[in-house]
Amino acid sequence: MVRLSSRLWLGIAAVLALAILGYALVRPRASLSTTPAKAAQIASNTASSVSSAADWVMEGANPARTRSRSESIALPINRQYDMRIAEDKGVGSPVAIANNTIFVDAEHRLRALDLRSGQERWSFSEVGQYVSPAVAGDTVFIRAESANKGQIFALDLRTGAQRWAFTPRLISSPSSSYWGGHLTSPVVADGVVFVGSGNQLYALDAATGAKRWEYSAADLVASSATVGDGRVFISDLNHVYAIDQHTGALAWKTPTQFAIYFSPIVANRTVFLTNGDNILALSTADGTKRWETGIAGEILRPGAVQGSRIFVKSTSTLYALDLTTGKELWQYDHPGFVSFPAIAGTQLFTVAGSEGQAGLLVLDVQTGKPILTQPVARLAAAAPVIAGQTLYVRTTDGRVVGLFN
Repeated sequence: MVRLSSRLWLGIAAVLALAILGYALVRPRASLSTTPAKAAQIASNTASSVSSAADWVMEGANPARTRSRSESIALPINRQYDMRIAEDKGVGSPVAIANNTIFVDAEHRLRALDLRSGQERWSFSEVGQYVSPAVAGDTVFIRAESANKGQIFALDLRTGAQRWAFTPRLISSPSSSYWGGHLTSPVVADGVVFVGSGNQLYALDAATGAKRWEYSAADLVASSATVGDGRVFISDLNHVYAIDQHTGALAWKTPTQFAIYFSPIVANRTVFLTNGDNILALSTADGTKRWETGIAGEILRPGAVQGSRIFVKSTSTLYALDLTTGKELWQYDHPGFVSFPAIAGTQLFTVAGSEGQAGLLVLDVQTGKPILTQPVARLAAAAPVIAGQTLYVRTTDGRVVGLFN
C-alpha cells in the first residue's frame, strides 16, 4: 500500500507539473536575432565577471545546491540579450554557465554557446533526455536516459569531444512502472562526480570516469545528490542517506515519509529536505532532527539558502523560514505558479505567472516584498540562473535571454 500511495502522489505531482509547464508546448514563433550591438552590450557587461566564482556551474549553482551567492545584481535589469537555441521549445532544465560558455539542453542535444556572441561553439547528441549539466575545470558532465538505458558523459568544455562515458548497473524500468531509480543530475565536488541510478549512488573519478566507490540504498533512488560537510546526501522511497564523500561508507540514514523528492540543500551544518509535505532539517553530523515544519494544504520543497534564511516553495507560494528554527518569516503568494528561486545578495529572482503570462519577479530577501517585475516574452517555467551581473532565463520559443542593467 505504501508503494501504491507513493505512485499516486507521483501522479498528482506530474499532473501539477504538466499544468504549470503546459504553455511551454505552444508552437514556437520566429526567433529573435543576436545582433552585433547586443553581443557588444553583453560582452561589456559580463566579460569581467564570468568564468569565476560567480558562475552557475551546475543545477543549484554549487554542490550544496543553495542556488545563491552573496553579490547582488545591479537593478533594473531591463537590457535584454537573446540567444537562439536551435530545435528548442523551452522545456529543458535550467542552464549552466562556466568559462564564458552557456550550456543548454534541447531536444536530445546539449548545445554550448559563446556567452559574449551567442554563437554556438559545439553540440553533443545522444538519445535520451538531459538534466542540467555540471561543469568542473575544463570538463562538462551530463546524463542522458531513454526508457531503461542511459549513461553519464564527460565532454571537453572547449570542443565537446567525449572524454569518457559511464553506464550504471540499473536504471528505472517497466518493472517499477518507471518510478524512482532514474539517472540523476550529476554533482561534482573535489574531482569526483556523484550520480544516482537504480538503487545505487556512484562516485566517479572526474578525470577518467573510473568508479571510486558505490553505495546501495534500500530502495530506488528518488533525489539527485547533494554534497556538503564531507558527505553526500541522497534519498530513496523511505530514507535519507548521509554517505562519506571520500570512502562511500554510510555515516547515517534516517526514515522519511515519501515525497516527490528534490535535491536536498546543505547549509549551516544542516541538510534540508522534503519529508512528506513538510521541510525537514537534520544535522549533517549524525542525522538528528533540528526542526520540521509544514504549511496546511501545501507540499513544500527546499528552494535556496542565503544567510540566516532558507527559502522553500509550493506550487504558487514562496516562503522564507529561519534557518535555525524553521519559523516562518514571510510568504509571497502568486495566483499562478512560482519557480525555484535564484538569489543574489539581497535579491530573490523567480519566474512567476500563469499559462502564457509568466514574468520575472524580484523579491527583497529580508521582507519578501516585490522589488521589480520584468516582463519577458514567452518566458518558460525553468528556474533563472545568474552569472556575473546577468540573469538568464529560458523561453518557450527557443531562446535563452540574458537580462542586465
